[in-house]
Amino acid sequence: MKKIIKIKKFFNFYKIDGYLIPKNNEFLNENIENEDNLKYITNYSGSYGFALILKKRNYLFVDGRYTL
Repeated sequence: MKKIIKIKKFFNFYKIDGYLIPKNNEFLNENIENEDNLKYITNYSGSYGFALILKKRNYLFVDGRYTL
């Protein structure tokens, strides 16, 4: 949660309303070796997902195989 709070501090500075954190890298390649930003921020380590960080809410979207 501390990492998400740090991200939100940049919202006013950069005048943005939200931030999208994908599972894949900036080249939309699924073969990520050491740069898994989604796992770093949310501790989610599944094969597909993304996080949407907004000013007042946070969302984590994952593959249906990972839901109960």
